[in-house]
Amino acid sequence: MTIFLPHGSASRQHLMISYAIENGTFAMWLSRRLAAEGYLIWFDKLKLLGGQEWPKEINTAIRERSFLMLALMSGASVKKPNPTGEWTLGLGVARDLKRDFVVPLRVDKFDYKDLGFLHINRQYVDFSDSWSAGFKDLLNTLDALHAPKVAADGRSVSARTFMPDRMVVVRPERLVSNLIKFESLPPHVLQFSSSRPATDDEWAVLKKKWAFRALKGCRFLAIGRPPIEFVGDLFKQDPSPLTWEQVKTVHDIDSTAFFSEMLRKTVMSILLTKGFLLEDDERSVYLDPAAFQGNRINFTRPDGSRGWVGVKGRRTFRIGKDLRQAVEYNLGFRIAIEDLPSVGWALIPKLFLRLRAEGGMKLADRTAMGRRRAITRDWWNDKQLSTHIAFLVALALAQDAAAAAGLDLQAKLAPAPVSFAIDKGIDETRFGRPDDEVDESTTPEIEDPDDNDETEAAP
Repeated sequence: MTIFLPHGSASRQHLMISYAIENGTFAMWLSRRLAAEGYLIWFDKLKLLGGQEWPKEINTAIRERSFLMLALMSGASVKKPNPTGEWTLGLGVARDLKRDFVVPLRVDKFDYKDLGFLHINRQYVDFSDSWSAGFKDLLNTLDALHAPKVAADGRSVSARTFMPDRMVVVRPERLVSNLIKFESLPPHVLQFSSSRPATDDEWAVLKKKWAFRALKGCRFLAIGRPPIEFVGDLFKQDPSPLTWEQVKTVHDIDSTAFFSEMLRKTVMSILLTKGFLLEDDERSVYLDPAAFQGNRINFTRPDGSRGWVGVKGRRTFRIGKDLRQAVEYNLGFRIAIEDLPSVGWALIPKLFLRLRAEGGMKLADRTAMGRRRAITRDWWNDKQLSTHIAFLVALALAQDAAAAAGLDLQAKLAPAPVSFAIDKGIDETRFGRPDDEVDESTTPEIEDPDDNDETEAAP
């Protein structure tokens, strides 16, 4: 028999989030979403969502103050003593209350054998495939369990966790985006036929220098001509022009998706001509230190001041008593192409860091995530802007090099980012330093310059 406490019971109105630090991002997202729905949340990283102070003893929060415990179960959490101990205590509370108390949430596809006999047969809400679908199911579960929704201002409470009060100030400001607009676009598609199959070496060069899609029968669709060294040998005949509608009707290819694909491949071929190297995922690029004198890119900011960005850096992390891990990182970008209503077709370079341990070894995904967070913890708006201005400088050099190499790109990017005029701004002095979960020592590879008007932006 399931017994529910009255909604007005002040002692038990909160949903407690029990999680492992590896699932902290998901726990943060879930806490804010639930708070926006009107639930009172106890989550140790966002005390504002609780409505009351976090209890000094976690056992008190579980035994006496929570209406339900949301147990975030993952490959990491099921092997850790703190969250599993909390779940075990929660199951004891459920027996005392004679009602459901622990609501398991499946965060990833972990091995259920790791749960142990106390938890293995319990139903869960599945977030492993879709956070959105999982959240919808969780709301239905909370309704079925009559979880109290007592925060009428839940949305504003959740929103305040993103920024302090009086963060937004009324003053005109220029908003510089990370969008780069295409100045020119291809008017049509070209269909090529090769005289023979390409060799492996030829394929490698074509993929680097040419934006194309290979079809059956040694046919190719592209928006520009192939590299000059292949004309007259591999490609002997002139191409046949096609309209974008013919791409759809003749080849049954979604013309919008194909157009986006060609623009992305064109951008990649431009960047790889000079100054950038291809990451293992083949969708990201990183700056090549050998292409930039002094391991840095100099630039002029929108306000006219001078700055520079380091291409490569090195950090040392403390990983135990008297143990250190050196990590080298390159400034890099993931390349995305979108057709935006107010801008049109645009390149969106998304900042990321390429990380390698000593000897060039890749880091485990979980380790890499923590290292990136620690390295970029102080990269607020100014430094984010500087990295994108540096990208524009490198892009301009690459476009010039591609033109000098005779590449027929058929798509040219603007030399400046898209900007917008707004009537409100952000008082960045009110930002606090984010918590850093990685204990570290730092050994910068590059020093601040002597010039007063020129500072290292990042890395």
